[in-house]
Amino acid sequence: MYKAFVVDDEKPSRDELVYLLKQVEDITVIGEAGSGEDALDEIIQKRPDIVFLDIELHDMNGLELAEQVLSVYNPHIVFATAYDAYAIKAFELQALDYLLKPFSAQRLSATINRLRQMSEPDEKQLAKILDLLERKQHKESSKIPINRDGKILLLPKDKIVFVETQERNCVVHSEAGEFHVPGSLSDWEVKLQGYPFFRVHRSFIINLDKVKEVIPWFQNTYQVVMDGYESTPLPVGRNKIALLKEFLNL
Repeated sequence: MYKAFVVDDEKPSRDELVYLLKQVEDITVIGEAGSGEDALDEIIQKRPDIVFLDIELHDMNGLELAEQVLSVYNPHIVFATAYDAYAIKAFELQALDYLLKPFSAQRLSATINRLRQMSEPDEKQLAKILDLLERKQHKESSKIPINRDGKILLLPKDKIVFVETQERNCVVHSEAGEFHVPGSLSDWEVKLQGYPFFRVHRSFIINLDKVKEVIPWFQNTYQVVMDGYESTPLPVGRNKIALLKEFLNL
């Protein structure tokens, strides 16, 4: 028997989904909520096996709520959405499922059958989910999804201190910790567009708001000292010095 919880700030949609779920033999609806704030406490307390979660809630983004739930325990999360066909196709490729509004009993049955066969997401599945979250976020979005111990952290961009390339991947150094992530430094330049980040060296992108000191180095070069990383100054490429000084009003 699966315990289900429904989160939707539109009562008619919530009532419809609860009604359809109650027709499923091995599903018990143990709770429902009309806001992310109300849902979070109840979900953590009741520990449902499946959370049906609307993406656009009036008080928070459903993806943020999912991240908070997954940081505590690992239920199956099924997104309810009215997004377009492109977004739905992206969801269809993931370990997580979706329900397109308005709901139908036939589509819900397919979802339940899929969940009956699911195990906990593996690393490849999580990577696909991360890719989906990145696609769905606008460039001006303030957060970036990052895999942290098998869960998804939505890391605020302004908490990132610097990003460095390491072998064929990158390391994100942030106020929330350090994270090894796939992709190139060029990929991260794109992800951080619109925020005060600058590629100060072929191996480093820095947050200009987190620069603590600029230190003259040998042969007319410079190093930057970043907040929280005082013991590891970062080099500045020769061709980046003038632009860095301009950005920092030096």
